[in-house]
This record gives sequence, structure tokens and C-alpha cells, in this order.
Amino acid sequence: MRTYDEINADIAALGRPAFPVIPSLVALGRWGHAIAEWRNNNPDGDARWELLLRELDDLEVARAAARRTESLGGSAAGIPSRTLTAALDPKPTPALAFALEWWAGEQPWCVMLGATGVGKSTAAAVVALKACAQKSTLWVPAAELAVRAGGFDGVAFGRRVKSVDLLVLDDVGQEHASDFARSVMAEVLMHRHENGERTVLTSNLTWQAFSARMGLRLADRIRSAARVSEFAGRSLR
Repeated sequence: MRTYDEINADIAALGRPAFPVIPSLVALGRWGHAIAEWRNNNPDGDARWELLLRELDDLEVARAAARRTESLGGSAAGIPSRTLTAALDPKPTPALAFALEWWAGEQPWCVMLGATGVGKSTAAAVVALKACAQKSTLWVPAAELAVRAGGFDGVAFGRRVKSVDLLVLDDVGQEHASDFARSVMAEVLMHRHENGERTVLTSNLTWQAFSARMGLRLADRIRSAARVSEFAGRSLR
């Protein structure tokens, strides 16, 4: 299927006079004269123009279907609706470029740290959407990890969060700093580290604060298996 740019280039090449934005009597008269002259010079111009418009419509229908499919996959993975919407049409950010480069590589872990609102969660969601097509994927806000692990389906959730092909643990540092929350975090991440499972962590913390939160032993293991970057800049929210 051709791209929007290719179709629009063909439409522009036809040179068909555009209908006036403000259809005053004078503007309509000028347009009528111009379109009549264009048709005289392009006997099949209207037919080609209609075909190109239908091609644009077909492309939009296909893209909308793809977005719905991606959205369903993202919803099933647990990506929050606002983050999912942003990931379906992401802004080009350093965080996005970093996450996509990591996804294309072999390193098990991706850690995105730093300023609020620079696109870390959106970048993680873009990677999660790519993973949904082929791999089991799970998005968990760090603040919910211990709560869900201690819930009525905690055993099943624990198995899933440890073994899923791609885990995104979003906003590390927002979880309660209780012994139980720390033990759940450490157990999940150590298990995934030992088994080489691909894992994305996002946090507004610096690496120093993140390491203190994780504990030096776990932070050292994460660092050894991860691409890590701290992002700064103006918030995009």
C-alpha cells in the first residue's frame, strides 16, 4: 500500500484547482472558470482525482484498523489509555529513539530515568506495542506491583510478572517504601535478571537515587544487563 506522501504528490501533480476556502460569488466564479479550463486540458483528470481520493480513504481505513488492533493489544497488556493514545502517535523524542534502539538490540534491560514529561512512559509504551504482536507483554505501574502481588490473585500475577516476555515497570520510585513492597520488587527483578527476560524500567529518579531505591546489589545487576539513560528537558505534557 502506498503512503500518504506518495498519494498526495500525485494529487498535487494533477494541478486540479482547489475549491475556494471562502466560497464567495466572486471566488466561485473564478474557480468555475479555472476548473473548466483544467478539464479541457485534462479530459481524464476528474476520474484520476476520484481514484486518488478513494486511495486516500482506503489508506485511512487501513491505518484506523491497525490503530484499533494496536490499541486492543496495548489494552490487553495493561497500558493506561492516556499513555496508549500517546504511543499510537508518538512525538519524536530522545527517549523514543533510545527505547527503539534498545528494542532492536539484544540487551535484556532498558532503564529510562530523569525529568518528568520527557516521553519515557510513551517510549516504553511504543516498545510494548511492538512486543504485543509477537510476545507476551505486561505493563505494571510500580506503585501497583506490591498491591497486586498481595491481592487475591497474587500467586498468578506473580508468576506472570516474573515470566512474561516483556515487562514494563513504569514510574519506579512511586511505590510505597515498605519492606513488603521492596521485597516484591527485588524478587521480581532478580528473577527476571537471572532468566534474562527483557524488562523496561522508567523512573523520574536520577541513577544515584534509583540505585539507592533498588539497593546497591540489585542496582549493580541491573546496570550490568541494561542500557541506561537519564533524560532532561522541557516537559511535553
